[in-house]
Amino acid sequence: MSTRFFFNSLTLDNINNISGTNYYDSGSGITQGTAIQNQQIRSLVNWALGDIYQTFDSSGSSLTTGNQYPEFLFEFKVAKAVTWVAFGNHNIATQSDGWTLSASADNVTFTEISNSTSTNFNSDADRVLFASSGSFKYWKIRFNNVQTNFKIGLFSFCDVVYPTEVSASFTYIVGDMLEGKTKAGYGKNYHLSKFDQSFDNFTINLKNLTKSYIDNNAPRILEGVKSPFIFYYRYSTSGENLAAFCLPIGQQKGVAINNNHLYSLPITTKARSWS
Repeated sequence: MSTRFFFNSLTLDNINNISGTNYYDSGSGITQGTAIQNQQIRSLVNWALGDIYQTFDSSGSSLTTGNQYPEFLFEFKVAKAVTWVAFGNHNIATQSDGWTLSASADNVTFTEISNSTSTNFNSDADRVLFASSGSFKYWKIRFNNVQTNFKIGLFSFCDVVYPTEVSASFTYIVGDMLEGKTKAGYGKNYHLSKFDQSFDNFTINLKNLTKSYIDNNAPRILEGVKSPFIFYYRYSTSGENLAAFCLPIGQQKGVAINNNHLYSLPITTKARSWS
């Protein structure tokens, strides 16, 4: 098993703007429709709230009759190399024909970087997928031929950090504690509509780290875990890499050193998954 940390690239210091447009099949090709409203865009990318983007949400954008192709455009402040994309709390496999990721230097000419059909996407599990590319300022993702119940609650471009020796433990929260923990920990904005969320106390400990590893990686890790992040815990040769979406809890302890002059870096989070 190869564990990794993925840190969200869609942060205010990286992004100029995120916009969205509904496209539809007019019978003579894909035609531009209405703009996607801001609250729907936030529901796609706001990890902390865990909202769910729904194309056919009655409070969202007006849709045209025909097959729907919602598309989101991300404008970075400087050219960004996207190597990984993350999906969570979604039903892409069962409620769409997959997605297409494209990039552009000038927001005019776009080149397809990667894509997935509903068939090769395989299932609706939370995951991180590899998307090799050069650096571009503009990136867009289109979800193809979405159905009435299409949803996605988490999407991101991610940077990766590779830990060495790792131990991790879960404390599962069950039964009637679910709602109480939800409200107490994250406020009323953290809701359970449509997709039930489970919350697990999750401790990750990076152990037996060298000074070189600490110097090269600890600042990025400690900065990354201040915000919601992804802990990648299972590798699949098909490229569908399963992941836990993590919320930080309080202030992290930082780096410790033991008698053997090796370092450790404990991280306390809550991990979430959907059913």
